[in-house]
Amino acid sequence: MGRYDTNECATVPCKNGATCTNLQNAYSCTCSPGWHGHSCDQDINECALAPCKNGATCTNLQNAFSCTCSPGWQGNNCDQDASTSQAPISQSSTTESLKFVYIGIVLGVIMAVIINVAVFLIITKK
Repeated sequence: MGRYDTNECATVPCKNGATCTNLQNAYSCTCSPGWHGHSCDQDINECALAPCKNGATCTNLQNAFSCTCSPGWQGNNCDQDASTSQAPISQSSTTESLKFVYIGIVLGVIMAVIINVAVFLIITKK
């Protein structure tokens, strides 16, 4: 009698969104990001890589981590000195600044035209 292989993936052995590949009398799981293990049932501890700096506390999340910064530090990894960082420029102040630049350019072009016309008139009168 012939030997038959069963589909081991039929029992859904791979966890957490992993992809199961049926093999001869076995299966293989391709884990989703953030998971590992034969059945992809073990969360990868991203904090094990010590991503948080300057005494920050790392919290392991599913496929991520979160740093709680010590006083005086900021950023995703708490690697930016909070006392030297600049506050972000607001969109309204940037737009306001650009408005004055455009006004200056228009006034400059108008002045250049007036000066060119005046020079032309002076030269043609001679």
